[in-house]
Amino acid sequence: MPSYKPLDRVSALYRSTTHGTALALGQRVEKVEPHERHGQRVWVSMPDDAAEPLADYYADSDRIEHMEADPIGQQSAGHLYINLVWFLKVAANDSTSPRLVNGQRVEVPYTSRERADAAARAALYISALRHANPRLFSRWEASEIETARP
Repeated sequence: MPSYKPLDRVSALYRSTTHGTALALGQRVEKVEPHERHGQRVWVSMPDDAAEPLADYYADSDRIEHMEADPIGQQSAGHLYINLVWFLKVAANDSTSPRLVNGQRVEVPYTSRERADAAARAALYISALRHANPRLFSRWEASEIETARP
């Protein structure tokens, strides 16, 4: 059974006010409590179109999973894309991470080692996305080129 902790990155099915059932990728776990039958009860922050800003799940549910629960070669194109974007953000020089310090959520700079590891993971995701969905990869690449222009 998966185990979650606050600030984990997850994907979760949720109720959208505009699209019915939808999949939110790269959401953050906000709160976790032990649950006798399901291991944990997990609360996740939801996108703006969600019927509720904070949705709750049981850890053993198939409606929630860690963003990297599946090996790269088995992730959907959407998961690959979101993970790629996230690892590129972590690799940036000014990147910070939400961390819990004395029970408070604070932004802490990533270490140079964490940034280097993220850059290496981003390279793997670039290759995987290029292979899994060339059209999505081309759109991502074009947007990166456009963003990099002065």
